[in-house]
Amino acid sequence: MTITLTRREAFLMVAFAFGAPTPAWASEAGDFVQKLGDDALELLVRTAGGEAEQAERLRFLLTSNFDLRTIGRAVLGPNWKAADEAQRET
Repeated sequence: MTITLTRREAFLMVAFAFGAPTPAWASEAGDFVQKLGDDALELLVRTAGGEAEQAERLRFLLTSNFDLRTIGRAVLGPNWKAADEAQRET
């Protein structure tokens, strides 16, 4: 049985085998994700309040850390132009 690897697959195997250097932005991204997860857990587990209050806090956490309009535009692609302003805001 012969296994054929693409050039990219071979590169990735070698990089993982020898421990590819981690770019600086990767640790920053990891720190961001860790903090966001910690903050979300804090809101859900360690703070008082009902479901509506927790949902509002999570919504704030989401909107303060992500550009949802840009993400929505990227996800919708060409359909973004067909959407009216009310659809773009939801």
